[in-house]
Amino acid sequence: MDLLEFYIAHEYENPTNIFFYRPIKVTTNLLKAKILDDYKINFEKVYQFYLNLDGLNFSFIAKPIRESSPQEILFLIKESRIELRKYPRLKTERLGIKVSADDLQGKLIDISLGGCKVGFETTIPTDFYKNSPQKILTIELPEGKPIKISAYIVTVNLQQNTVSFKFLQKSEKILKLYAKISEYIKMEQKKN
Repeated sequence: MDLLEFYIAHEYENPTNIFFYRPIKVTTNLLKAKILDDYKINFEKVYQFYLNLDGLNFSFIAKPIRESSPQEILFLIKESRIELRKYPRLKTERLGIKVSADDLQGKLIDISLGGCKVGFETTIPTDFYKNSPQKILTIELPEGKPIKISAYIVTVNLQQNTVSFKFLQKSEKILKLYAKISEYIKMEQKKN
């Protein structure tokens, strides 16, 4: 299995408490998963998993029932459904994360492992999306140096001055960015 082939899951009641996993076996009502990043599964909680099977995106609501080895857990699937999005999105507007692309400045509205949505401060000029749909996004987190990510424009909403981008490829950089933003969201929730 490719080292970059992983999926996301989270506590059902707390979508910002995310972790990453690799599926070992999936049947109609069972999911055996290798939990990554030393995340500790709580057997009293219910989790939501996202998975791509044969080109279809699914989400499963599952309860852990047995640990077969360290970090390998068997889950009972209570509910499954087809998802339209490949990856769940984190809402980030309240964090005020700055994003720039070309000469436009804006704020990150949401982000997933597959892309993001940016709200720009000024009107989006036509040449921004007509000349070249591929952009370098510079994302400025509150701490650390700016992160540059290659993406291309998927949709433009001129009334709201928003642009949705798809990342060109999965990368360790995007995974770390997503995890860091998830931490910021958790800290923000603790404050409120």
